[in-house]
Amino acid sequence: MYSEEDRKNLRAIFDLVFRGNPKKLQIRDFQPYLNSYISARIYSKGATIIRRGEPATTIYLVVRGRHHLVRESESGSPIVEDDLGVPNFQGIAPALNGIGIHVSRVIADRECLVILFQTEYLMRGLEMDGRCAMDIIRELTMSMGRLRSRMDATAVSSSDENLLLYIYRQYFVQGAPEGDFYLVDNKNKIAAAVGVSLRTLYRCIERLEANGQVNLAYRGLMVPEAEMKKIILHFSSNSVPGVVRD
Repeated sequence: MYSEEDRKNLRAIFDLVFRGNPKKLQIRDFQPYLNSYISARIYSKGATIIRRGEPATTIYLVVRGRHHLVRESESGSPIVEDDLGVPNFQGIAPALNGIGIHVSRVIADRECLVILFQTEYLMRGLEMDGRCAMDIIRELTMSMGRLRSRMDATAVSSSDENLLLYIYRQYFVQGAPEGDFYLVDNKNKIAAAVGVSLRTLYRCIERLEANGQVNLAYRGLMVPEAEMKKIILHFSSNSVPGVVRD
């Protein structure tokens, strides 16, 4: 199934993608290296590259073109991951973890050039050629780095939002006072209510303070009147449990 010619073809494809300029590549550049196990395809904007639940008999190398994937959380709600970066592999996880089906849907946001590998063929090729295997390891490492950055950004946004939500609730608990809003509360109590450590709470306050949204006070926090109005407007557009307004 796998010959020396196959090994050379796989390495040639990887050299084009990982050591060339992927943005300028066309199907014709790969034509000399395609066979019954490797094909190249253009996916138009809005096309589905991978369907969730289909057999993982193909691994997809997205050479160029913006795309995103949709997967389900444990609760069943959709999670969208975009800005995936190119080149990148899609559908390689089922080949490694033995699931046997694709668990995410991948959709082209713009025209995408994709190389399709028969799964067993590619895995055999990686066993035979260490340099190609290293290319995949580097790509997966970069993908994990991008994902970690997005998760870190999401965590920062979530903790800041939770602190603002706590301020919003306490504002109405205290009868919606006029003027600047003073939240007089123990920092440890605030951290527990927001669901973060005391150290993380102070980092949240530093970020919000840098944006002019809150000021650190001796016995709590002070929110300027103009900023408090923005917070009220922000959360009033959503259904927030535990808040009673006149």
